[in-house]
Amino acid sequence: MVVEDAHGVRVLQLPTPWATPARWALAVLAWLVVMSVGSATAVALDPVGLGRSWTVSETSATVRIGALFNGSPSNGHFCTASVVDSPGGDVIISAAHCLSTTPGNTVFIPAYHNGQEPYGVWPVLHTIEDPNWTANTDPDYDVAFAVVGPLHGKEIQQVVAATRWP
Repeated sequence: MVVEDAHGVRVLQLPTPWATPARWALAVLAWLVVMSVGSATAVALDPVGLGRSWTVSETSATVRIGALFNGSPSNGHFCTASVVDSPGGDVIISAAHCLSTTPGNTVFIPAYHNGQEPYGVWPVLHTIEDPNWTANTDPDYDVAFAVVGPLHGKEIQQVVAATRWP
């Protein structure tokens, strides 16, 4: 559920029963599947071996995946993330180690490729991590959600859609 905190910032608040180890493991697995199937650059597993890559064509599934930057593309991207379905239409998922600091200048650019920002630059407003990651950086809980701010009056899910799970 998306709620407003004391400062009027919209945050994703998960009910306590949702944040069980089994559900976090499922979220991590789902995130890994999304990232491996729909990333902008895929690794080829052919007889030649690992390390060969190619560019994936832009589709409605791949535009919701993008890069995280510290401030702007000129600073280089440091991780990827994907838009996930949420009531507020403003949530992305990534590894917790990518989002575990105060968002500060972090921005998300969906469908980023070779300096192109076809769907704009979206500010990361707030992150949500499992307490096991926050307290211990337990790699079994290395997944986080983030709320991104609107751009030109629209939420990100209105622009690039979102990944949904049954």
